[in-house]
Amino acid sequence: MEEEEHKYLGVNRPAVFIFKCGYEEAYLGLWKSVLSKYKSTILAISRSVGVIGIKQSSNFTAVGTGWVLDKDRRIIITNRHVTSNFDYHYEQRRPAIDFNGEYESKEEPKLHFIKQVLYENKDNDFVFLQLLASDCGTKIPPAITLDERVPPIQAAVVTIGFPHKEALIPSVYDKKVKNS
Repeated sequence: MEEEEHKYLGVNRPAVFIFKCGYEEAYLGLWKSVLSKYKSTILAISRSVGVIGIKQSSNFTAVGTGWVLDKDRRIIITNRHVTSNFDYHYEQRRPAIDFNGEYESKEEPKLHFIKQVLYENKDNDFVFLQLLASDCGTKIPPAITLDERVPPIQAAVVTIGFPHKEALIPSVYDKKVKNS
């Protein structure tokens, strides 16, 4: 049974919805016991993860995920492909990040607009972005903690982000569409 459980965990990684005080556990299966050990860490880190998108008129269209790297200097990191169509000087289509991007939130987005690209790495698909000084009345959340150590083999690794329709996670997309 141990080997079957390991295969299941290695192949069927669930996508779960994070809320302010918890996350959806209904579909976790064998993952529930793994994630429960790290629940407080997952929830703490999730505050520093935001939805990156384009603000156009009254709409905010999500295009990816960003993580706070340096709160004081307002630096976030994301994938380069997320920002490939950004125009930082066109007021009608402004790139921004919303740190209140939890699933089914009833709150209006509190957008922090993106000022500029500080560094981009095309080969490894990442960019450092700087946010404008806050103009939405909310503070930038704390930075995520980075660890330079290589995790041990079979360590628990959790990825927090905002998926879009992908072949690997159709149930997440379908649920979002059905409930919106």
